[in-house]
Amino acid sequence: MSTLSVKLRLLIGAVIFAGVAVVAGAAASWDSEDALFLGAVVAIIAVSELWDFAPVANARVSVSIGLILAAGTFSGLPGMAVAAAAVGGFDFLLHRKPAFKAAFNLGVLLITGAVFVGVLEAFEGNRAEGDWLVLVGPAVLGAICAFAVNSGLVSLAISIDKGEGVLAVWDSRFRWMLPYYAILGVIAVFLAASYDRWELGGFALLLAPLAMAWLAIRQHIDNATRSALRPS
Repeated sequence: MSTLSVKLRLLIGAVIFAGVAVVAGAAASWDSEDALFLGAVVAIIAVSELWDFAPVANARVSVSIGLILAAGTFSGLPGMAVAAAAVGGFDFLLHRKPAFKAAFNLGVLLITGAVFVGVLEAFEGNRAEGDWLVLVGPAVLGAICAFAVNSGLVSLAISIDKGEGVLAVWDSRFRWMLPYYAILGVIAVFLAASYDRWELGGFALLLAPLAMAWLAIRQHIDNATRSALRPS
């Protein structure tokens, strides 16, 4: 970390501090969370992180963010924090990287999930218990806001590190992911609703759309790579 610029150190420190604040908030609001649901989420995250990939330098892609959103939908800030911690932990174990980078990534995930949960809670209002469909719209909006925060923070870090423009970094590396975040927001609601109705059986049923989202992302990257390599 000694080779990092002052600006990048300040950004990393601010993100880590914000992540710690999110964890503190999650711990304070913990209230008999569903251990079976969270255990299933963590197990699927482990598989997701095993199958992730890196389309460009300094950016890995998996569908684990969809599971963070699902945990936030079903279990609020505490569930989201557990899922984000699992993603950060498995990412660190499976992909060698400096501890400060892993801490930054975890902080970004926690902030991302907190933004999503905040948007959901702002719209939840008088939602009847079990009425999950009313959350589809807010979940899409929340996922878009989460994407803006996530991609913005990572783009800023890359921009400072590489000396490139923030907008140029965001446009080339992250802009294409926006529709997939919106889709993952919808899937998150249906994952939560399915578990609420059928527990693990319903949860398993919704893994197919999640897998399809992963395949769509992978195919997009493969097609883009082939197009870039094709002679003009």
